Amino acid sequence: MIGYLSEPQDDQNVTERLYATRYISAVYQLAPLVIADSTEPEMILGNFFSPQAMEKAMAGRNLVVLNDFHNGVFIFRKGGSR
Repeated sequence: MIGYLSEPQDDQNVTERLYATRYISAVYQLAPLVIADSTEPEMILGNFFSPQAMEKAMAGRNLVVLNDFHNGVFIFRKGGSR
């Protein structure tokens, strides 16, 4: 199981649709891997539009980037170590 983290948007209605669309797309693309809409798992999939949004989402979560796919998609690990 892997967690999921994405950025919030300013418009709540857009956020819900955009977030859900991106999350469901990740679930479909990575099947049979189980993706939890949570930051509790040790490994977390990040999906962002901008580096600033990623930094904001990571703040206070003690995450380290393990892989940057250079398209707004990242793999993080909790705990700040590899």
